[in-house]
Parts: sequence; structure tokens; C-alpha cells
Amino acid sequence: MTAASTKDKWTLPDNRADAVARQLARVLAHPGKREDAVRVLRRADGLFDALDQWAKTGVIPSAWHVTTGDAEAATLLYDTVSEELRTHGGVVAARAALGTAHAEWERLDGLMREGSPLPEPWQR
Repeated sequence: MTAASTKDKWTLPDNRADAVARQLARVLAHPGKREDAVRVLRRADGLFDALDQWAKTGVIPSAWHVTTGDAEAATLLYDTVSEELRTHGGVVAARAALGTAHAEWERLDGLMREGSPLPEPWQR
């Protein structure tokens, strides 16, 4: 890893965060049968937790472009995704949480692909 750019600082050649982010996007976009919603929500939460752990060590998806500046927008999206994925309850609550988490994850991923400071929990 080189220090030539901010992007290099935050990525590795065999970026494990890429695979986790792809899996998370896929699970949120295609949550499956209604009766599986609680299980799928737990799976998505586990994937987000894995991405969270990677990002806290400086490994983020390679398509993301980290910039400097105000991280408020990214942090709000991060917080919403995180909170929705920790929703407890039955199928109805899980389906609603998956829908919100999906929309906010797409917004966070898009923001990071365009170029944004990392959400505050991922800054080190």
C-alpha cells in the first residue's frame, strides 16, 4: 500500500471489504420471502458489522473515494443503516427495517462512490 493518494491509504489489492459490501447490497436488494425477513435482517446486520470492522481498520470498498471535509451526511446515513439493521421484532418490523436499510445503504454507498469523508465511526 502506498501513501500516494487518499484512496491508496484506504484500500488493499485483495480488498475483502469489496466482497462484504457486494453481499450486503445483494441481501438488502433481494431479501427473499416474507417469512425469512427476521433471518435476512440478522444476516444483513452481520455483514454490516463485518464491513464496520474492516472500515475501522482502514479497509473499505475500492470503489469508494474518501475525501476530507464534513462527514455529517455520511454519518447520518451510516447511523440509519446501523439502527435499522439492529431492529428487533417480527416479520413486519424486519421487512420494514430491511426496506429502510436498503434505501439508506444505497444512498451511503452512492455518496462514498462519488467522494465523501467516511462516516465518523470509520474515521481513525
